[in-house]
Amino acid sequence: MSARHIVIACAMLLAGCAANHAPGEPAPTRDAELCAAQSWPRPLPPVIGLDLTQASEGALACFDGVRALAPDGHDVMTDKEPAATVSWTIKATNPPADTRVSQGDSITLSVTPTDTTAAPAFHPCDWASDKALAILGASAVTARPTGDQAGSVDQSCVYNSGRGMVTTELKSPGSFAVDAQSEFDELTANGDGSQLSGFPGRAYCGVVTNDGKTSSRLMVLLSGGRAYQELGWNGQSCDVLKKFARAALAHIPA
Repeated sequence: MSARHIVIACAMLLAGCAANHAPGEPAPTRDAELCAAQSWPRPLPPVIGLDLTQASEGALACFDGVRALAPDGHDVMTDKEPAATVSWTIKATNPPADTRVSQGDSITLSVTPTDTTAAPAFHPCDWASDKALAILGASAVTARPTGDQAGSVDQSCVYNSGRGMVTTELKSPGSFAVDAQSEFDELTANGDGSQLSGFPGRAYCGVVTNDGKTSSRLMVLLSGGRAYQELGWNGQSCDVLKKFARAALAHIPA
């Protein structure tokens, strides 16, 4: 799972990108295995207009030969701090979208600095902020949006009470290395939990461990190749996540 998944368009790409394991076989349990299980070569997904970080950790995650050239010609994928904190938007790809490429083929992106002064295009903290105090049982909760810019395919809000933290997240097709179903299958294969009822699509919540850190993770499959996801830390159980999910999904089209 990527860092963006841990802390934190419309069905786009992914025709022919479903997980390539036979019925009855266990789903791949790690991203590298999931990528290796695909049929290669596969179509390059359309990523023009997307945030570079989101695309790199999502739609382009299975492609190993990606470089991203800034207007001055340097590859921003090799930038170190503080330059690595600059946000970039993808403006062009070579080869173009839908070209079938192998996993290690060279892919060149043209990127431009993102206009960070633009007004937010999305408001993910509007989904459940009115319920956060009661759900977390706290007297004060901060709500920090992430991925609220135009072109974002991964919009989230981090709720922090000081004692516990929950991230709510709406993931569009471009945010997945393969697709929502494959990530759902990976979660159910990896997690220690159970399927949930009473949600718009298939839902699961369980305890997962990444890099030695344990969290609760809830995922609900939605229409159009999307998924709603939550992560909870510091004792935020699936019961807490289910309350957040019901509050948020009342404001998100299924």
